[in-house]
Amino acid sequence: MSKLAGTIGLLLAATCGYAFGQSASFGLTLRVLPEQAVPEGPVELPVPPQAQRLPPGRNAARLLYAGSAGDAKRFYESRLPGMGFYLAQQKDDRAVWERHDVRAELLFYPVVGMQETTGIIVTMRSRNAGNAASL
Repeated sequence: MSKLAGTIGLLLAATCGYAFGQSASFGLTLRVLPEQAVPEGPVELPVPPQAQRLPPGRNAARLLYAGSAGDAKRFYESRLPGMGFYLAQQKDDRAVWERHDVRAELLFYPVVGMQETTGIIVTMRSRNAGNAASL
């Protein structure tokens, strides 16, 4: 029995030594957003001062902005964080802004004419439901 006890003791010591010799690590990124009161009802995004509303599309608001797409993007970059939104994705012709309750997709496209004009399509989707709402 003492041989068996010695073998079990040696096996336990080897197993514990192996377990203590292992290491693991992982990373965690946490984004803390400022707490803000969210108004009840549909969310309306601000409209740039040089923009006019066009008749809405099926699931989107449409704007005609007298300026460049870059200027329109900068307008939204300056206003949406104050409404609790963060920029989730940006490409040359689109930007996706998210908040805990809603996702706003903005599509920017050039309009041919004498002065620099940009069309903006705004699609709002509730993060809790699949329904789309306009601006």
